[in-house]
Amino acid sequence: MSFQLHSFAKPAYDTSGAMIETARDYTGRMNSAVIEAIHNHAFTVAGRRYRFIVQSSRLMANGDEADAWHGIASVVAQAFAG
Repeated sequence: MSFQLHSFAKPAYDTSGAMIETARDYTGRMNSAVIEAIHNHAFTVAGRRYRFIVQSSRLMANGDEADAWHGIASVVAQAFAG
């Protein structure tokens, strides 16, 4: 089985309103954290054990909002026998 995990961000601002991180950088950090959390790890889903493998990931600008970005990780779940 395969699926995609999606993350989304806009720029991060401090309390004075100054940008402290671009949306692309913020989304990249989130996407990296998602990949680190699931790649080659085993999980139990609905009573069955799976290993998740991230096959690819990408960042892309939002088509409607110039300051927003998306991160997408393509994942394959391999079921353990039994």
